[in-house]
Amino acid sequence: MALDRKTLKIPDPFLQAGRKALALMDRSSRRWAPVLVLGVAALVAVFLYDWWHDRKLTHQTKALYEAASDKSPEKWNRVKAFVDQHGVTERPGYVGATQLADHYFDEAKKVAIQENAVTDGVKKSGSDAVQWYLRALEFKGLIPVEKQLLQIQLASTKELMGLWDEAVAEYEKAGAMPGEAKGLAMLGVGRAYELKGLVDKAIATYEKASVDFQGDEYGRMARNQVRRLKSHLWENSTK
Repeated sequence: MALDRKTLKIPDPFLQAGRKALALMDRSSRRWAPVLVLGVAALVAVFLYDWWHDRKLTHQTKALYEAASDKSPEKWNRVKAFVDQHGVTERPGYVGATQLADHYFDEAKKVAIQENAVTDGVKKSGSDAVQWYLRALEFKGLIPVEKQLLQIQLASTKELMGLWDEAVAEYEKAGAMPGEAKGLAMLGVGRAYELKGLVDKAIATYEKASVDFQGDEYGRMARNQVRRLKSHLWENSTK
């Protein structure tokens, strides 16, 4: 039987399907090529940013360590210069700001103990501590308990400065934050009321703390404060 050459030139169905599949793949590859290129570029950009960010953190951590390890009187000026230069956008800057705040808080506390009063020296160091605690609170990477404890330290500083109303407000703000130091914040509220001379409010605050935190150390401390204050009230009423 003779073969028709025209028939041979017509591709069979299988070959036709294969050609269609190849054409479709070619069109798809052209369509998705820019997306693939952008995806690869994005991955490279992420890798380069991580590499740059790690180097930046390493450099800042080393610089802060060198400043904080200085044994000369220039130590705190160096730490301050570090934070002023790098800000608190990264954790080393936050650590530096916290170190400065704690330093000035300790200075204010020393003066308060020596003078047994809220003197200008207490107010000066206390104001510096407040400034740096607020600066540390600007760091966006704080975990809840870090933020809460910084807030409590801010409140404690204002308490040390004799700013009772402001201290109460800061302690209450700390108590409203998520974290494990709510009881500590409530004890601070009670102590600030007591120092201001509002003994009834102090007792009410301690009593609430003794109930809210009855299963931990904060509750035990609150109960002790209630007993102490009520015994003093009873002693004064019998005189």
